[in-house]
Amino acid sequence: MGIDGQRLNALDRHVALVGFMGAGKTTLAGEVAARLDRRTVDADRLIEGRVQLPIGAFFAKRGETEFRIAEAALVREQLH
Repeated sequence: MGIDGQRLNALDRHVALVGFMGAGKTTLAGEVAARLDRRTVDADRLIEGRVQLPIGAFFAKRGETEFRIAEAALVREQLH
């Protein structure tokens, strides 16, 4: 139930795709978004825009831990 007591429909909620690089998340996200008439958000592209670095350079300069922290924060932000 939602905060207002109405039943929630899973299709009215956010969908997040998580997986390894090259697994097809971006391709699948486009297909899912089209079918549900929703927008897609590519976390890597948003992070690159915010830090002004390609993801590979971000990893090299700041490490995977910092990337995962930035990624988790972005996902939390986008799912609210």
